[in-house]
Order: sequence, then structure tokens, then C-alpha cells
Amino acid sequence: MKTSPIQLSLSKCMRIGALLRKTVDPIKAVLKETGGFKLFEGFVDYAECETEAGFTVVNVKLRGKHKCADSILEFKAKNEVLVAYRDEKLAAIAPDIITPVNPETGKCITAEKIEKGSKLAVLGLPAPQKWRTSKGLGLWKDVLQRSKILEDYVAIERLALI
Repeated sequence: MKTSPIQLSLSKCMRIGALLRKTVDPIKAVLKETGGFKLFEGFVDYAECETEAGFTVVNVKLRGKHKCADSILEFKAKNEVLVAYRDEKLAAIAPDIITPVNPETGKCITAEKIEKGSKLAVLGLPAPQKWRTSKGLGLWKDVLQRSKILEDYVAIERLALI
């Protein structure tokens, strides 16, 4: 137990929960707390959800609004969001955390609950350092390949600059 969990993750979750309840701009506060990025904001044009071998597999396509107008974001999930593409270019990939949220409250919306017409913001948060080691990335590469995602890992901080 001392080596397996991500240390201090429960404390971070508690701080984020407090931010979501107390702040005027929850998304901005969460991004500041996590060092994350707002990848996209828009409306769901397409959402497909099915169960395969006990996994919830979800494909979603969003049409952008505000700063994302004229753009499309697509993401794929297998119990959790594994990869996101903006205008067909890699925007984020696991192990970095890709999370759809309510754009007003910042609260997470699990992939299987996303419906056509919903408004979403999609956040990308840097993975804990443990997952960015060669051993951690090797484990994630296997997960991604079994999900038919063949891109190599690129840290979200680098993708955000593109």
C-alpha cells in the first residue's frame, strides 16, 4: 500500500471538491490547482455508448463554441477517456487525465452519461509523475493498444503548445 497508490491524491481530490463548491469560476480554479488545460468547450453532436467484454466503450463528438467555434473535438473512452482529438489532431492521451465536465459547475460527467445536445467542457490534467515513467507508460501503452489507440504518448503540456 505504501508504494502502489498515488501519494496525496485523496488530499488533492478533497481540495478540488472544496474549490467546486466555493469558487465563482470552478473550471479556472481546478485548472490552477492541477496545472491542467481547458481542451475544449462545446455541444455534443454525437454520443455512442456500448458495452464490450464488460467495458463501457464511448465515442463522442463535440461541436465547439466560444473560443472553440469552428472546431470539433472527438474522444474515445473505455471506462475512462483515453484519447481526445481536436480537428483530427491529438489533443490529449492517457495517462494524462481527460475529463468532460459541466461548463458551469466544473463537475465531472462520466462518459457513459453524455448525451447528444449536452454542453460540455473537456479538461486535460497532467498525469501523476508515476504514470509518466517508462514503466507507467508501458502499462498505459498496452491499455491503449488493446483499445485500438496507436498514438504514442505526448505530454499534455507539449500538446497544449501546438
